[in-house]
Amino acid sequence: SNTTLTELSLRKNNIRFGGGCALINAAFTQGSSLAKLDLRDNSFTSDELQTLEGLVDRTMNISKGGVCNVLLRNETPGNFIQGSSGITDSDVERGPLLNGSGKHLEIYDDNDTDNDDHHELYDDVYSMLFLAEFPSRSFSFAVFTFLLKTLLFILVTIDLFSDGYPGNRLNIPSGISPLVRVAQFFMVLVTVAMQEDLISSIALVNVRYSDDILNQYPGATKTKWVLGSMCRLIDGMFALAINFCILIGASEVLGMFLNFAALHFLGSVDNVAFHLAKDGYLGDHVERTAKAATVAKLPLERDGMWKSFDTIGFVVVYLACLVAWCILTVMQMNGDFSCQTFEANFGTEAFGNLQPELFGGLYSQVGNRKDRINRRTAYLQDVYRVAQTGMFAYCAKDEVWGLIISASSDENPCDYQLYSANAKDEYDVTAVTEWYYRDFNDSGAEMIASDFSLECL
Repeated sequence: SNTTLTELSLRKNNIRFGGGCALINAAFTQGSSLAKLDLRDNSFTSDELQTLEGLVDRTMNISKGGVCNVLLRNETPGNFIQGSSGITDSDVERGPLLNGSGKHLEIYDDNDTDNDDHHELYDDVYSMLFLAEFPSRSFSFAVFTFLLKTLLFILVTIDLFSDGYPGNRLNIPSGISPLVRVAQFFMVLVTVAMQEDLISSIALVNVRYSDDILNQYPGATKTKWVLGSMCRLIDGMFALAINFCILIGASEVLGMFLNFAALHFLGSVDNVAFHLAKDGYLGDHVERTAKAATVAKLPLERDGMWKSFDTIGFVVVYLACLVAWCILTVMQMNGDFSCQTFEANFGTEAFGNLQPELFGGLYSQVGNRKDRINRRTAYLQDVYRVAQTGMFAYCAKDEVWGLIISASSDENPCDYQLYSANAKDEYDVTAVTEWYYRDFNDSGAEMIASDFSLECL
């Protein structure tokens, strides 16, 4: 108390009010002589910032002159200066200030130091897992968040596979419109770019662990650095896989976008948890760890291929997804996801001039993509009869599926004897449930084929 202080640095001391409070209080008591107070990288809680605010307010009210430079890092000025000094957030943004007692105050957010050689940790629970000591509430909270998010992803995955069948476990549509296909192509890039945790994992490959961080965060061991990075990578890869499955299984543009929005919400569960921790809702210990994650840094790799690995990694992941999309799209166009064989059941109903006993039974896909009619798979009756073989094909002019009597796949698909309801957007003939025929004994009236059905085998 008998020493005149002009500058005090408590940077990276991880001080807590109660331990370092007496020293800071003594520094502020000097008031007019204190020129600089460096409190950067201490991860203050909101309560501690409020205490510091009171000290600054008291100093400014009793001091007669001089400049007090208070250096903070990543602290919100509005949370710091809200006391009797009357200084507002907008005042802080303008720089040097002067209050009624003639005391100057400057607030600095010094974020430019060593930015070229170090990389700040990402603001997420995986950085908390790395920094927190084991065992601790912060470590347990980070692990719980990871397990919760993984469980939610597993539930979504089970639902995605629940409607599939052998050969098409993801229930990929038999076909899609050109509009949906174009949207899918561009959404492949968006799908990769949206995976925040995956992109962060790729970027952190060129970050090197250093034992120096143990001086400030004793729990930040190399083992937990690897553990946190692996959890983040698993999270990102899981999210990418689910989003890609939603993409390739889309049959409508709007439906695809809505599903992406829902999954983006699911992917932000860990971010919501982190902000709850950082805002102090889970206790001071967890809050301090979360705030430490916003300021802690590790050195960057500057030699060799590692300095460009983030760009290379992103391009490789994108190209892998694009190649997978191309392969599945070709399979879709070849009819690999369409029903291969179905059974036509005519029941006991009469179908005008059509003889149901001749055209019931099994129908199989005709050839491959070059044999598709109007971008849809055609099906030929397994029992071949000259000029009396049934074939189901799509008539683009009338936008219906129809049964034609054909000797080959060259017949006009609109020359049908039995036809479906409007099926403009239906690429799977077995999904059509309404069928009609014309009764030429009744002036060609349209009749409902109520007994007719198709069953995929």
